[in-house]
Amino acid sequence: MVQPGREQPAEPARPYTIVTPDLLNEAQSLLGFKSKTDTVVLSLTELVRRRRIDELKSLAGKIELELDVGVSRRRAKSVRKSVGGTRRTVTGRGR
Repeated sequence: MVQPGREQPAEPARPYTIVTPDLLNEAQSLLGFKSKTDTVVLSLTELVRRRRIDELKSLAGKIELELDVGVSRRRAKSVRKSVGGTRRTVTGRGR
């Protein structure tokens, strides 16, 4: 029973797919999972991650960035201040 004003979280979709049992069992064994669901979720997540990386790699040399390395590596110098009788290091970042 749901309490008034409280919504239950949406349940994840339960798609039904046909997967070759040998392939699923091999993946499950290689990954060390007991759950077939965990095996499928990790496998799909890894596939998507690798495809995204490949897409980013395909952009190499196609994007022009004008960076001044000297400026981007420059950091605010630390300043020693006395605050309330104690000394502390304060950076130039507004802290």
